[in-house]
Amino acid sequence: MTSGVSRQATNGRSKLKRTESGFPTWGTKARPVGPNDFVQAIKKVKKTAMRAEIRREMKRATAAAAQDDKAPGNTSIDRQQLMALVMQAASSIQMNQAREGTSGDDSPPDM
Repeated sequence: MTSGVSRQATNGRSKLKRTESGFPTWGTKARPVGPNDFVQAIKKVKKTAMRAEIRREMKRATAAAAQDDKAPGNTSIDRQQLMALVMQAASSIQMNQAREGTSGDDSPPDM
């Protein structure tokens, strides 16, 4: 192949004739590979890897959201609000025990 035909083949102006198996016809020569070809190939691989990672993250997020929707008793309260509520309940229990003078046991008060 001449350089002009090689350039024309890589620009997509003419397509190579292929056999039934999908390979080029017998005797077709490949064009020489240059350093720029490797640079372009690496860029394409990086883009493909990034897109695959984004798709994986999106699938994980949608799976987690679907799992959260199916969870029994699911409310819209987040973990910080829940922890604040637990801490508030714990402090109110301690304050009530201090006022009553109990040591924290569950026995009924003396009469």
